[in-house]
Amino acid sequence: MLLFKTKGRESRDQNVLGLHIPFQKIPEEQIIEPFKDLIIHCGANTVVVDIKNEFGLTHIPFNHEYKPRYSSDLESPELLSKFLNWADVHGIRVIGRLCLMPDQKLLYSHPKFAFRKKDGTIWLGAQGPWVNPFRLEAAYYNAAIAEAAVDFGIKEINIDYIRFPSGEDAIEEIVYTIPSNFVTRTSALRNYLEIIYAAVKNRGGDVSVDFFGGTAWLERGDMGIGQHIETQAPFLDGLYPMAYPGLSATKWPGIPESCEVGTDCPYEYVYLITKLTRERLKGVNPSASVKTWFQAYPDYRFGRAMTLREFEDQQLAAFNAGASGVLAWDTSLVYHEDLYRKINIIQRFTRFNSD
Repeated sequence: MLLFKTKGRESRDQNVLGLHIPFQKIPEEQIIEPFKDLIIHCGANTVVVDIKNEFGLTHIPFNHEYKPRYSSDLESPELLSKFLNWADVHGIRVIGRLCLMPDQKLLYSHPKFAFRKKDGTIWLGAQGPWVNPFRLEAAYYNAAIAEAAVDFGIKEINIDYIRFPSGEDAIEEIVYTIPSNFVTRTSALRNYLEIIYAAVKNRGGDVSVDFFGGTAWLERGDMGIGQHIETQAPFLDGLYPMAYPGLSATKWPGIPESCEVGTDCPYEYVYLITKLTRERLKGVNPSASVKTWFQAYPDYRFGRAMTLREFEDQQLAAFNAGASGVLAWDTSLVYHEDLYRKINIIQRFTRFNSD
């Protein structure tokens, strides 16, 4: 049964249909130029472009006392500016994704800001060194990048990796500078977010954050990574849960027993995460939007293909649960050419009937 709604949702940026563009693709004009046609053809109206990646590289020119003196050939403000100009001409909204805590570029230049191991060496996760969230220097450094991005023409800064390392890394090797527990972790991330939020709002921009989908369930606490809606929600304009069914093989409360893994029930999985996120967000920051990241790539973990129908089911689930937008994730940029065709038809039909 179609439960698509048009009333009672957040007023901010209704019906966003987004695609993600990884950092390393921006300098590759032979990829970006044909991808522009796909953006238009598939019905997207928004792109999320990496402005600072998981290794600390950035396409944004900025100044700060901790800015490393070297640059990479992958960093290209000129080509990002060219893409922004194209997007403006075609009415495509651009959101800038800023990866926060993993940052090789900053931490190899300023190792005192990184997590350490017992032997004094820098702790390394899958993305390399990790900012120690109990120190605030990197918050001001990233705030400078975010401010510069708004001045560069990107009016929404989407913060990813705003968390402590997850259990997939050897977190038992980390020596914490203060005890790590629910209160200290969630407060540390709140402090980071408050600093960046103030800087961006001062420039007239908005701030959104990406949270693990599992943090939508209150009983999961902060999942050991510091993400907690009630603690951090006052300092954001949007909260975007990452609801990728292929990452989950866990029995989540409310998911049908028949679902052995997330891709057994992509609709139910995305719907619940979106619904729970909205309900909790309303209690602390009702004006903030919810836009759901959905899986637009195959289920590599469990060896299953993901079809257009399953992509559409996830979109419908998010909107039916009250999201004001969906954001597709596929780092290969091989998005289905009809990715948003069905949801566009449904939205036009629903608006026509509501009139």
